[in-house]
Amino acid sequence: MAKDKGNSKQQLLALLAVAVVFIAAAYFIFSSEYSSTGNAVANPIVKNGMTGYAVDENSPEYFPPYAQNSNLGLDGYPAASLIFPYYYSSSDYNADTVFSIINMANETIRVHLFFILGSSCSEANAYITLSPYDKEVFNASERLPDETGFLMAFVVDEQGNFINKNVLIGSARLWSDATQAIQQPYTGEYHAFGFKGIGTTGRTLQTKFDDVNYEKWPNIAIVPSINSPSTHIDSIVLVSPNTVGSIFGLLYDDQEKPYSIQTTQTTCQFIKKISTDSGFPRTATPLTTIIPSGRTGWMELSSADRGIIGLQFKYNNNNDYMLGVEQLYGACSVNCPVTEISLETGGAQWKLTS
Repeated sequence: MAKDKGNSKQQLLALLAVAVVFIAAAYFIFSSEYSSTGNAVANPIVKNGMTGYAVDENSPEYFPPYAQNSNLGLDGYPAASLIFPYYYSSSDYNADTVFSIINMANETIRVHLFFILGSSCSEANAYITLSPYDKEVFNASERLPDETGFLMAFVVDEQGNFINKNVLIGSARLWSDATQAIQQPYTGEYHAFGFKGIGTTGRTLQTKFDDVNYEKWPNIAIVPSINSPSTHIDSIVLVSPNTVGSIFGLLYDDQEKPYSIQTTQTTCQFIKKISTDSGFPRTATPLTTIIPSGRTGWMELSSADRGIIGLQFKYNNNNDYMLGVEQLYGACSVNCPVTEISLETGGAQWKLTS
């Protein structure tokens, strides 16, 4: 009798052990490869308090450029030179962008702003002066009405030389009844990308992001989750100094099956809806077949010879209002290429503050 009880106890413990192993394995699989709804997403990774993504343990880690920087400012974002990948103002669509730039230093600084027109890469530039811990807030429509582009902000000395002073953080708030490019109403806010100044570049027409003057731009951008275009029409924005050029990539469905992507943009800003009507991403299989209603996918975009950064505009399932604006995660394929942009530092066309 005692022997039978002992055997039963051993069998029960064995069954419990098998159950624990099964539950742990299931949790690992579904938490690393699927969202709470069972849809595929890239695996989250936390580094320096920032969340990034990777496909698996052998793939690159995708982080915003600021995630590698431990010199953090407000909200965990580092003080650095700033890139705002998107601004828009339009009287026809009742649209505007509100920029906020903050000086994190206990000293007065001078900031050179470069507004790059997305369609032609031409620039308008200005200076602002920020006292210690000061914040400058201004609208794109005040100075650049009816334009779409991106903004770069660098700390300079009194002579206009770029200097190694990483003290800026910033954000942009967007609102619109619709946009000419995206043709959807939106309201949302995003943090600027931060790139540390490393060496003094001086007064030059060629500003280099080469890990000598400024940190390199990533040449891979990842969209970690895409809803089905049958129900959600999200949009993305990519920017690159001078021109975006040739973009290659892979679109993944929720079974981890890849579909190749290729596109070319001859200007320095790429804005597209993720939809069948827009033709992006262009795949041999219809987009609504790859990501049918109720499912998700994700996308990796890369450039062979230049840096790219960007944003994703996320909408609700009726596409009548925006859920938010998110940075695309960045990485380098082996080595990030040197990225250069031609900037005229000779003087301001207009000045926001004295």
